Amino acid sequence: MKKFWETPLILASCLSFCLCLCQCGSLPGGKEKKKGEGWDDIETVGDAETGQFGSSATNSVDGRPPTDVEVDERLDAAMMIVNIDGEKRTMVIQLNEAAAPKTVLNFKQNVARGFYNGLAFHRVIPNYIVQTGDPLTRDELNRSNWGTGGPGYTIPGEPGLPHVKGAVAMARLNDAMNPNRESSGSQFYICLRSLSKLDGDYTVFGNVTQGLDVLTEMSKVTTDEDDIPTKRIVVETMKLVSSKSRFVREKSKPQKTPGSKPEKEKGGFEKLIERVW
Repeated sequence: MKKFWETPLILASCLSFCLCLCQCGSLPGGKEKKKGEGWDDIETVGDAETGQFGSSATNSVDGRPPTDVEVDERLDAAMMIVNIDGEKRTMVIQLNEAAAPKTVLNFKQNVARGFYNGLAFHRVIPNYIVQTGDPLTRDELNRSNWGTGGPGYTIPGEPGLPHVKGAVAMARLNDAMNPNRESSGSQFYICLRSLSKLDGDYTVFGNVTQGLDVLTEMSKVTTDEDDIPTKRIVVETMKLVSSKSRFVREKSKPQKTPGSKPEKEKGGFEKLIERVW
């Protein structure tokens, strides 16, 4: 009588089963980790919880950053309009090109081509971080994979600036999968407090100069076990601006987002404002 491993059909079935376990047994980057387990670990921002894990979603044909997007060097900040529970809130990120030139250039190009418009915040952790930049978040039906996407390329890491409160940094894969410590091409996180444990391991390229209180408030919304807000929080628009612009200097004020009032109840001025944004 033949032993089971000597039977080709059974052996093939066993190998197929084992392969399936290797591919499906855990989500990318250890995403099966639950809330409250090791949130202060240095690895959690860029890999197991909030990094770029896969390249299945790609906006780059050859795996390289786009080079055909021109940006105005005088625009040294980014204004982000976020829809939080029917209100449009404004945040401003001051970019530090001197400290992280390659990172800032890539970020500016992403903003200029509208990459971040329509993306959701896929991770919010009170008193820790909030994160966005995953193109997979455009698809509400693909929530199980949120946090695993990217533009199809990475960029050189430029660690140096500290993770102070309000710091904006690029996520990345863990060291085992990413020995060169390259940054994600799109995903970024914002520190809600000082996170000195992350210094030197991730690229900080800017600071939130307006709206950090909004992000702190946003981090407290109800989330699922993967820290994804149960109610979608969307980056409606992100634009490059000058830090000297009056729009940047003005304090952020809540605005009802389009659709928060029936169309027939809107006046002509409201409709005009919606068209502008």
